Amino acid sequence: MRGLVFALIVLLAAACGGEEGARTATPSATATPSPAPTAATPAPSAAAEASTAAYVSLGDSIQYGCCGDPMRSSGELFRQYLSERLNRPVEWLTLADAGTAQSFIHGGHGSEPQLDRAVALLDDLKQRDEPVAAITMCIGGNDFLFLQDPENGQPCHAEGSPGCLQVFVETLERYEGQLDLILATLNEAKDPYTPLLLLNYYDAWDYGEITLEYMATEPGLVLINQTIAEAADKYEGVFLVDIYPLFKGKAREYISDVDPTYEGHAVIAEAYREVYEGLPPQFVEPFESAAPTP
Repeated sequence: MRGLVFALIVLLAAACGGEEGARTATPSATATPSPAPTAATPAPSAAAEASTAAYVSLGDSIQYGCCGDPMRSSGELFRQYLSERLNRPVEWLTLADAGTAQSFIHGGHGSEPQLDRAVALLDDLKQRDEPVAAITMCIGGNDFLFLQDPENGQPCHAEGSPGCLQVFVETLERYEGQLDLILATLNEAKDPYTPLLLLNYYDAWDYGEITLEYMATEPGLVLINQTIAEAADKYEGVFLVDIYPLFKGKAREYISDVDPTYEGHAVIAEAYREVYEGLPPQFVEPFESAAPTP
């Protein structure tokens, strides 16, 4: 039981990052709490006469390209792929921050909830007749990272007390409901044929060998990824991006602190691409543009 509590909490610290001060990698220029929507500069496209489409990323640190040059992140790499695949200019818009599922829904520290801002952004793009070709999201890890034992105030990732077990179970149950609310709201707000790619989690302590950290994190990883997969299965238009097997045994290469390295971001972008290539035609064809007549 003690190992399971530690596993679940530490795993999610690995998944999508925590406070900026806890990271050892060079902070991204865009890595600020609750940033305003930003757009990556579209690459030149063969379909220069086609209208611009948007790609929106939501959630926490992976989704804004922590912790380095965002132009080498999975978001920018996926934007480039979408532009080529759809034969039109695509701009990357991100609302992601270093928050939690709780703040995503309710806001915090004076910031408007990211969920409300996401709905407003999707509505604004609709009003501007700018189609949203894809949405990617990763959310929830930070809710578990900062859990404390209610009896002594100690971080739960440092001890597996009965108090930590109880608070973790309550947080996990709450997270399941929060993720369901987030997906339901976004699914209603977006175009029915805009695919929402939902990222699951990697194990930042999986170095390809048996260690205490690996043995502790694996049980939690199974439970969390199962929760995410079940949430994705509930909604048409939401597609799971399973990066767990891609990162397995590769923590030294793909992870710095708890966020992806450039190599890790490239692996995530390739996972996005593979899922996108396997989408039913109705989630791709509405956003394709024919090549312009010479």
